Amino acid sequence: MDHLKTFISNSNIPVSKIAGIGIGMPGFVDVAKGVNHTFLPTYGGSIVSTIQEALQIPTLIDNDSSLVGLAELKWGAAKNKQHVMVINIGWGIGLGIIADGKLFREKKALQANSAISLFLTTIKYAVAENTAAWKQKPQ
Repeated sequence: MDHLKTFISNSNIPVSKIAGIGIGMPGFVDVAKGVNHTFLPTYGGSIVSTIQEALQIPTLIDNDSSLVGLAELKWGAAKNKQHVMVINIGWGIGLGIIADGKLFREKKALQANSAISLFLTTIKYAVAENTAAWKQKPQ
């Protein structure tokens, strides 16, 4: 927490002028509870409440791929679109889904993320096998 306090202090922006802190993380994020179940054990607490209590600044957490989808909807290639899937390749493979012009937040979105990961992993191995087979063919 000291690093965040120092960063804010060094920014020369009064805390009263900071609208909030947003955290985008890979993995399974429970937005309502402020918890990342994959990468950040909180031992019964939440990163959101910890930061809010320490800094007195509203804080939110969300899945990074969902945030990429929201950014594309607001300012990017998905602007004015109703149905979009954004594939985010970084720490792993994530999926942001826009349905009816809104971020899709059903439990099925977690299943979709798992499905796209499996699908892309399958493609990766199929391409690797076909490439290896092609390289072994006599010219």
